[in-house]
Amino acid sequence: MALFIYWAVVADYPDENSGQVFDTPEVSKNHSENRNKLVIVLSNKDVRKACVGFFCITYISYCNLVWLPTYLYESYGISVVTAGFLASTYPIVGIVARPLGGYLSDVTFGGRRKPLLVIGLSFILLASFLLANASWLVWAMILIVSIGFFEQLIISLFFALELDLLPAELAGTGAGFLDGGGHLGSMCAMFFTGFLVDLFGSFKPVFLVLSMIAGIGIVVVLFIRGKK
Repeated sequence: MALFIYWAVVADYPDENSGQVFDTPEVSKNHSENRNKLVIVLSNKDVRKACVGFFCITYISYCNLVWLPTYLYESYGISVVTAGFLASTYPIVGIVARPLGGYLSDVTFGGRRKPLLVIGLSFILLASFLLANASWLVWAMILIVSIGFFEQLIISLFFALELDLLPAELAGTGAGFLDGGGHLGSMCAMFFTGFLVDLFGSFKPVFLVLSMIAGIGIVVVLFIRGKK
């Protein structure tokens, strides 16, 4: 059904009178003529850094989405139903956080992505570190919701950042490369989280690793050249 609606409604190529204009710098045209698009994307250091940053935020996202019910159930002795219900607050906050992140980036920060990415990752770093030592369910839920809010506030901005780094004709290739890094992060999160829980018999190392991953993301984002 979704595929049918998309096919019936969405146009791949808007007509020339639609008012949408896409700039294609001459230098990017020359590169597209002489080199493979994938090579151009892979040779862009800032795109590679954005890919690492997206790996970090996706690792954090999938670790929490997959393992939070288990963490709440095992750490606080609540029922599986209650644990699942409380864990659902993590993605629910995205209803507000995701559109708000785009608005803040475009309006408050004037089209810049890096400041909001650094702010979001910094809050995730702090909240994950505090969650590693949380012993009160209410406090743990406050931290979980905070992590979910800031994670979803910034996760989509990596694609906006990728569009700032590449010309329009390479946007699809760049987005695919970026998403590949994200999938790698999600796979690592699901495997290594279980490995850490089994190894240490506790979720404390898991949240400390999330804090460290957020720190790596901050460093990587800081070294990405911002939008000119």
